[in-house]
Amino acid sequence: MAFITLSAAEIERAREIGRARHDVKGSWPMDWNEGKKTPRSVASEGAVCEMAYAKFWGLDIDRDLFERGMGDNGVDLRFPGGVTVDVKGSLDYSSGNLILNELPPASYLGLPHYYALCFKTEAATTFSLAGIVSAVEFFCRATVDDFGFGQRFKMHQSLLHPPEWLVAQ
Repeated sequence: MAFITLSAAEIERAREIGRARHDVKGSWPMDWNEGKKTPRSVASEGAVCEMAYAKFWGLDIDRDLFERGMGDNGVDLRFPGGVTVDVKGSLDYSSGNLILNELPPASYLGLPHYYALCFKTEAATTFSLAGIVSAVEFFCRATVDDFGFGQRFKMHQSLLHPPEWLVAQ
């Protein structure tokens, strides 16, 4: 696990990107809501988690906006060699789980290549980069749990690789 600090300007820039992503899609239905947050604020905080990993790896955060149904195939960050990462952020840093609503069909395991988990910490500008896992490994090792909003696939952060592991690959 690594920690990274974002400046107030980086956090606000990421939040603006998240809000713009949400707004271009119009209505964004959710079947659950973490901490009773609005879908717009969830998108905003997710972009902040993306910014944390982008900064750690020296990458640019994705600024593309996609209309509803025309998404990015779960790709949040792209390394120069083409490796892709979907960052999952959590406002609840105590759960310790990387959670996906559904597993991709095996034929789609090519994108994203990896999932990364990021938590907010008690410090407003510090984020925990809890770890990463390949999509294939997640597909094979995830377990099912119901957190009160339907069954989800999860992997505990103790099973994830440290974020610097991806750079060594």
